[in-house]
Amino acid sequence: MMKNRVRACGAFSVTETVLLILVAVLLAGVAVPRFLQAQKRSEAREILEDLQAIDSAIDQYAIQSGLAPGSPVPWTKVQYYLRPDSRAATNPVNRIGGDYSATPYSVDGPVPTPVGTKAALGGVVAEEFWKPYELR
Repeated sequence: MMKNRVRACGAFSVTETVLLILVAVLLAGVAVPRFLQAQKRSEAREILEDLQAIDSAIDQYAIQSGLAPGSPVPWTKVQYYLRPDSRAATNPVNRIGGDYSATPYSVDGPVPTPVGTKAALGGVVAEEFWKPYELR
């Protein structure tokens, strides 16, 4: 007489568990680099917004002070003309460690990115992304 063997329900076999782990690892291998790339693109956009605000502040200061093109603009004057609640006004160091206050600015000159921006974010977005600002 044959006995009925009933397999216990509710448990995964070793093969199923290994396959599940393999799929999870493959998904993580795709998702993690894309997440890091998106994070760097977000940092680049944030720096670009800061540069636009700084450029506008330099223009406002130059107009109100009657400065000639090429005149140097100190960071304290730039900061005064930034929106008080903006990132660059409250903290001149961006998320990748670039210091806006250590960057030289001038009237009608190219607004440069803080030193190290190109090394940290240069390959993340195209060079055209940074136009009209100077990537350093």
